[in-house]
Amino acid sequence: MTLIFQLTGCGSVLAVLGFIITFLFKAFKAHNDLIKFQCENAPDAWRTSGEPSGMLGYRAPTQSQNFITRLFTSNPAFTGLAWTFYTPSWVKDFPEAQDLLRKLRRNTLAWNVGVILWVIYFIAILFLFGYLFEVGFLK
Repeated sequence: MTLIFQLTGCGSVLAVLGFIITFLFKAFKAHNDLIKFQCENAPDAWRTSGEPSGMLGYRAPTQSQNFITRLFTSNPAFTGLAWTFYTPSWVKDFPEAQDLLRKLRRNTLAWNVGVILWVIYFIAILFLFGYLFEVGFLK
């Protein structure tokens, strides 16, 4: 019984969540560095991609005046998601940008796998509680 309480206790849940969240912030940092690198080293590509800003405080020196462009194209969530799945053409010219893109993808993958495993863990614990105490849908 104490094993179940230890598995679902606040300390263990927060420790696992804290470990998983570090990958999210590492992905944010990689995205931030990639945007900064693009702005400084490939300004034409940066303008073409909608003058995006970073996720952790890096703001573009100029911002588009068009509201739709600022909302969708330059939104850091959209560029981070898009760059997770495809490689922009400007990245192929810069080895440092390729490393940053790899970091972004690796940390995004670790974050997503961690969250999925965390959800599976809680579902398994709920089933275990239901089985041991004969409550809920396992009655």
